[in-house]
Amino acid sequence: MPWGRSWMTDALITGDLGFGGSLLDLLLVWSWESRCSSCLRRIMYYHMEIFKKADVIVTPTTGMTAPIIPPSALKYGETDMRVTGYLMSFILAANLLGLPAITVPVGYDKQGLPIGLQIIGRPWGEASILRLASAVEELCAMKKQPVLFYDVLKSK
Repeated sequence: MPWGRSWMTDALITGDLGFGGSLLDLLLVWSWESRCSSCLRRIMYYHMEIFKKADVIVTPTTGMTAPIIPPSALKYGETDMRVTGYLMSFILAANLLGLPAITVPVGYDKQGLPIGLQIIGRPWGEASILRLASAVEELCAMKKQPVLFYDVLKSK
């Protein structure tokens, strides 16, 4: 079924979208998308205002260090939206806006878990954040190797 003008005309007349959804479903999706795109435009505007004064945005990678995984979660997993929110709080903007970003390990917490620094660049600013990430990585050289470590770049 072509997704052109005739498809839309048929959908408006019959209310059938051709994939089991109704015209109401389509209108709800359009309404949601227009609100989302409005929010994204606003968030992008504020980020571009920041980039008028700064070359990069630097944040922690996550809002907390790695949580302890309870034994009950090992078999089936778990969903803790509060923890997920803390873990994802700083990475959402770059992902939603399509901005280049990179995370660099910069140290360890009291429990020996890694802490990361996120560097977010301007659109098409990959070269800048890669240079900065390399410099940060050299300054914060991680000397501690994890208990389980596989060198994927080492040839056999």
